Amino acid sequence: MKKIFTTILFIASFLFFKPTLTGAQVNMQDSLALVALYNNTDGPNWNNHDNWLTAAPLTTWSGIHMNARGVGSILLSNNNLNGTLPVELGNLTELVFLVLNDNQLTGDIPTELGNCTNLRSLQLQYNQLTGNIPPQLGNLTNLEYFYLNNNNLSGSIPPELGNLKFIFYFYLDHNQLSGAIPASLSNSLNLINLHLNNNQLSGNIPAALGNSRVYDLNLDSNNLSGSIPPELGNLTKIGLLHLDHNNLTGSIPPELGNIHSTYGLYGLFLDHNQLSGSIPHELGNLHSLYYLFLDNNNLSGNIPAELGNNASLNYLYLNNNNLNGKIPKELGNLTGLQVLDVSYNNLNGQIPADLGKLQNLFNLQLRFNNLTGSIPASLGNLIKLNGLDLNSNKLSGPIPSELGNLKNLFRLALDHNYLSGEIPSTLGSMPNLLFLYLQNNKLTGNIPSSLGNSKTLRELLLANNQLSGKIPYSLTRLTTLNKLRIQMNEFTFAGMEKIAKAFPFAIYSPQAIIPLHKNNNILSVYAGDANALAHNTYKWYNSSTLVATITGDSTFQPIQNGNYSVAVTNSI
Repeated sequence: MKKIFTTILFIASFLFFKPTLTGAQVNMQDSLALVALYNNTDGPNWNNHDNWLTAAPLTTWSGIHMNARGVGSILLSNNNLNGTLPVELGNLTELVFLVLNDNQLTGDIPTELGNCTNLRSLQLQYNQLTGNIPPQLGNLTNLEYFYLNNNNLSGSIPPELGNLKFIFYFYLDHNQLSGAIPASLSNSLNLINLHLNNNQLSGNIPAALGNSRVYDLNLDSNNLSGSIPPELGNLTKIGLLHLDHNNLTGSIPPELGNIHSTYGLYGLFLDHNQLSGSIPHELGNLHSLYYLFLDNNNLSGNIPAELGNNASLNYLYLNNNNLNGKIPKELGNLTGLQVLDVSYNNLNGQIPADLGKLQNLFNLQLRFNNLTGSIPASLGNLIKLNGLDLNSNKLSGPIPSELGNLKNLFRLALDHNYLSGEIPSTLGSMPNLLFLYLQNNKLTGNIPSSLGNSKTLRELLLANNQLSGKIPYSLTRLTTLNKLRIQMNEFTFAGMEKIAKAFPFAIYSPQAIIPLHKNNNILSVYAGDANALAHNTYKWYNSSTLVATITGDSTFQPIQNGNYSVAVTNSI
């Protein structure tokens, strides 16, 4: 009876101590892995390494958190780790969080990390890691947060990563990854953000991604080709869709207008591709859309009037395409719009006066089109406007004086049109104006002296018009001016000497041909006021033969008949 009791007592004692022995073994294994991490990554120079490699309990080591079975978390982000990841990290089988982002880690990602099957968060972003992504990471089936972005990783994306079915955030962007996007990435049940942008990925966009529940799908800045899968219209939770800066071809699927996601599509970025065809009017159904970027493609046809239904739209970029037809007046309904850019297209017709209702607009870009008619005075209502570019069109008529109401404007470009009439004096009342471009029009009259009030003006371009009269002395108050172009007008030297002295960079020559006057047998020319006369030199020609050079006197009496002309220069 005693023997039996002793045996039972021994077994009970073994069972009692076994967990303690196992725990000690796990702690020793974990300790050695931590020592390897410290030694591999220049531990003595970490920003914070309290108690590391001391006899203190692991729970007191900086950045280390324990659970009941061993090391549960390594949290050493932005801690100046410099070196390679040790393979011993793969022995931390109870590890849940490995957070080493924003350091100077180099070398390969150890394949042994695939043994850490309890990992829920792997964050190695913003380092200098190289090599391929180990397919063994597909064993981390409990992973929810996967951040390898902003490194120097290369090779293809392992299809085994499709085994991460519980992943929420999947970031491989800003690396040098190549090859195709595995369709298996659509297997995740919880995927919220999928960022593969800024790599060298190629091939088609997998249609299977249309079955995903992703909110933020970012594939921009790769080498993706082929067409946009219409299946993406089935994304029921999508909020942001980035496919820009690729080599995508074909048309924009009208199915994208059917996206009725939980939160509503917030941003659609298809710019900088080779997309062709027309803009689907179905995109007008995306009532939650805040960003619509379709610029820098080969799109043609009209701008759909239905885009005026997108009441939430704040940024609309359609520039650098082959769009034609008129600018829809319905765009005036987008009262929240901050940027409207339809420049570099083939748009025609008049600028809709309804655009004057866009009182939240900061930037209006209509340049390089074939727009005709006059500039609507209603644009003077856009009091928040910073930039107004209407240049390089076929606009005619006067410059509306109402544009002087744009007190926040820093750039006004109306050049290369057929504008006529005088420069409104109200343009001198814009206190923030930096750039005023009116060159290559048919403007007449004087330069308004009020432009001298534009104390912030840096560039004033008035060349190639029909401006005349005395150049106002007030322009010399423009102390920030670094570019002045007034050539190819009908100016004389009146007021020009002071301008030449104040702005040695100014270009004021040549000017238009001015008429000679004949009084009896005396020829004269008016090339400036009395102040300029003393510095003027007159070279008189009979046909092409120089017959006289006179300084300080604008009159000349020929001694024989002929075809006379004079070239006037000024020494200042």
